[in-house]
Amino acid sequence: MTGALEAEEQKLKQFQMHQPAGTFVCDSNIYASVPAQELVTTYNARMAKDPSAARRHYDHIVSRAPFGRCPFCGQRDVHSLDHTLPKDAFGTLAIAPANLVPCCSRCNQLMGNQWGADLESKFFDPYSESCESFDWLRCEIVPGAPAQITFVVDCPAATHAVTVNRIQRQFRLLRLASLYAAETAALVGSTRALLARLFVRSGSAGVREQLLETAGSFALIRRNSWQRAYYYAAGNNDWFCGGGFDT
Repeated sequence: MTGALEAEEQKLKQFQMHQPAGTFVCDSNIYASVPAQELVTTYNARMAKDPSAARRHYDHIVSRAPFGRCPFCGQRDVHSLDHTLPKDAFGTLAIAPANLVPCCSRCNQLMGNQWGADLESKFFDPYSESCESFDWLRCEIVPGAPAQITFVVDCPAATHAVTVNRIQRQFRLLRLASLYAAETAALVGSTRALLARLFVRSGSAGVREQLLETAGSFALIRRNSWQRAYYYAAGNNDWFCGGGFDT
């Protein structure tokens, strides 16, 4: 089985995770003569087990995650692999790297063995799909002490209904609204003093400029990151820029 793993590892090198759809196609023919259950056992007992001789293959795929961040939530560190097509139902793909997505343990747990029998119920596969070509994550800031900061899915009107439903489903099942709200609350607290000093020097205009520039920087890494959404919303909120950040 080590030979099969090495063959797939070589194929893995032929693509990058953010290439256009169709760059890499998972091919299960390499395992045609191997019983599916044997491949599942290989994954559980050898590839995913630490320590084991085949663990290096597992760790190599984990290391492919850009910036070491989970491609599903975009926030937590990657420590595990998710099977795009569950190994219990698709045993022949149990050790195929194109079917293994580096992700955080929490997202892996929340996705469980769910898989879409139809397109609308599928999670986005970071290997072959992307919903980063347009803005769909919006942050809302409601004045108060403290401010209420929430995150919602808000796709452009021209977005296909199936795509919208898939994004909303994934956002809900992975509980991203609560994750992003908690992370933002911590960020607001840690940047309060910095923005206060900037406000004294440059007023609300200086605060706005700083927030929007930071939003642009985060957009270069992940367009629909919670950081980009938050900084963009904050920079366009007159109350926040005028001192609301300090409530």
